[in-house]
Amino acid sequence: MRIDIQLSVVLFFVLILRSQGEAATQVEQNDWQWNLPHDVEPPFVPENNPMSSAKVELGRELFFDSNLSGAGYVSCSTCHLPEKSFSENRKVSVGITGEFHTRNALSLVNTAYMTTLTWADPNITLFEEQAKVPMFGTHPVEMGTLGYENKVLNFLSDHPLYPDKFKAAFPERDTIDFEQVFMALGAYQRTLISVNAPYDQYRYYGQKDAISEAAIKGEALFFSKELGCSGCHAGRHFSDATGQPSFHNTGLYNVDKKGSYPQGEQGLSK
Repeated sequence: MRIDIQLSVVLFFVLILRSQGEAATQVEQNDWQWNLPHDVEPPFVPENNPMSSAKVELGRELFFDSNLSGAGYVSCSTCHLPEKSFSENRKVSVGITGEFHTRNALSLVNTAYMTTLTWADPNITLFEEQAKVPMFGTHPVEMGTLGYENKVLNFLSDHPLYPDKFKAAFPERDTIDFEQVFMALGAYQRTLISVNAPYDQYRYYGQKDAISEAAIKGEALFFSKELGCSGCHAGRHFSDATGQPSFHNTGLYNVDKKGSYPQGEQGLSK
């Protein structure tokens, strides 16, 4: 009887310790603080990829690491430059093979609030899915990771720091895989939020001298019926892509004055 009692007590303490460990892991996985103004809601976060500081920090390092590319010299930040609001100053992007693309890289600032993430495919609505396009896409080739998957994963696994960072971000995983890479990148990109620019201070927080008189006149024109800019560029993020995915005919169907679309650039007309 005494042995049974002792065993029961031991099992009870094991359950307590296990639950405490699970609770600690849960806290670690949900320790992210958005620190947004009171009137700004956090962006959507998928249930299978909750935010955590460890995950965001891992995603930040991966974003700037050119070793995610096939040849090892192109990173996400090669085209999405922080000093250019995470966009680029080229007319069109250039892939790892030197191929000129037909479009340039979109800014990533506040795209966490957008319901679609690419020019060409309205079905890509999550960063975790979008990341596959530059890494594994072939039309056009961007980072050229396709065919070099083992090279990239071996680099991450053999790195002196990355294994611990992956374990901190994904404590339930035993090995590093691309799903974790995409999830970490997604978590980091959701933090690229700007809601305290001079215009925000002027329009939402009562600082009437935050922008110039010329800018105030420009705002009036921007929202005027005559120009109609705000018909598409609306709301806090100056976009109509924060609700239902919205695409527009911008007049490119008649660039040759004969009613034709640009060759190879029909967009979503198919």
